[in-house]
Amino acid sequence: MIKTLATFNVNDYVLVKLTPVGKDLLKKNDRPIPDENSEGWSRWQLWELASAFGDHMYNGCQIPFETSIQFEHIANADKVDALRDKLRAEMNRIYNSMIKRSEMHDRMSRTMTLIEIQSWHELERSGTPEEVDDIIKESGEIAS
Repeated sequence: MIKTLATFNVNDYVLVKLTPVGKDLLKKNDRPIPDENSEGWSRWQLWELASAFGDHMYNGCQIPFETSIQFEHIANADKVDALRDKLRAEMNRIYNSMIKRSEMHDRMSRTMTLIEIQSWHELERSGTPEEVDDIIKESGEIAS
């Protein structure tokens, strides 16, 4: 048998089968008895299970839950984390791109407004639309 280590957070969930002793201890300590699935397993955060039964767990004790525990985990958690990181990076890239586009749009709008203002001033002075078109073509980008 090959043994491997796995990281498990005390905030993650485990499934246990409570014994009558465990249910009695919960009742005595005014703790609710958690719901059980059709096979008798109840779901606990690991820290919560330790808090509820830690003082009653010792060698030779009357066990509050069966000794087999199921650890709830995400299959391929490393792959899920990597995909989540890629998704975050892509969302940031898109967000930054949207901000840049918004900034470009604002600059273009200001430039167009300046062109229109200058065009109207030139049109008022010269009186000919052709001259205004020439000014716009020559100016390229108008400084603010």
